[in-house]
Amino acid sequence: MYLVAEHQVREERAGRVYDYAQGLFPLLPSRKSVKKALDKGLLKVNGQAVGTGYYLQVGDILALWQRPVNQKERELPLEVHYEDEDLAVVYKPAGLAVSGYHKHNFQQRFRAGLQPSLTEDALPSPLPVHRLDLPTQGLLLVGKRASSLRFLQAAFAQRSIQKTYLAIVMGKPAQAKGRLDSPVDGKAAETDYRLLWSVPSLRSEQLSLLELRPKTGRKHQLRKQLAQIDCPIVGDKQYGPKGKTLLHKGLFLVAVGLAFAHPAGGQIELSMPAPTKFLRLLERERKQWEKYQP
Repeated sequence: MYLVAEHQVREERAGRVYDYAQGLFPLLPSRKSVKKALDKGLLKVNGQAVGTGYYLQVGDILALWQRPVNQKERELPLEVHYEDEDLAVVYKPAGLAVSGYHKHNFQQRFRAGLQPSLTEDALPSPLPVHRLDLPTQGLLLVGKRASSLRFLQAAFAQRSIQKTYLAIVMGKPAQAKGRLDSPVDGKAAETDYRLLWSVPSLRSEQLSLLELRPKTGRKHQLRKQLAQIDCPIVGDKQYGPKGKTLLHKGLFLVAVGLAFAHPAGGQIELSMPAPTKFLRLLERERKQWEKYQP
């Protein structure tokens, strides 16, 4: 392991390390990240591993460590759509966790696949600015320096970053365009949608390709709101109808667009086409339906 940063406690009543260390280092933006660092022995106090309940004293030294990139991580591919000293936009495949200590952690690829930032506040390891669900693929925004990460995280909190998704759903919305505003987990949630294409389907009566632009960022927001209007996303094992999930095809939801203000000024707009499997599914369903018509 290598040392990332150190901090000496000067407050007489600093409290628990679990609370005190939140936001202390760019790599520890939340209590959850602090707990994970403590559990993994990456955050130490006076050179020793401690638990979340450890009460800090004046003079204690907090040290954050990071594991070096190993050869296996260097061999993992990373598709980069944009990169500069401040940030990067990369493609996340389905089935990989954006961060955390998941077995298939996509964040492991950042240090090996991105160029190190040469700025004074460069992060030891680039960090994702937002998240994509495990089964969701698409464009992911990554911060490479502490100031840029804070700027972009604030932009997400203020809802000034525009995200665009494509989804294939079972059924067809009542209107060609509109807004989904049903609450998610008791919290306000809004998503603008537009119908791009609809085809008849023997399995699902109809399949529709939707463009989605969430205005809020609730967990599983798109998946839950679409299921609530009886248009669940194809391949959604959690919110879709039982017995109608396409086996081994994955979730048909992809983040295809990002538009945001760059920390250094100016506007960045990036997009990618729909995955080949999206169009193939729609065309196959249409042809099968036509084949069995009298």
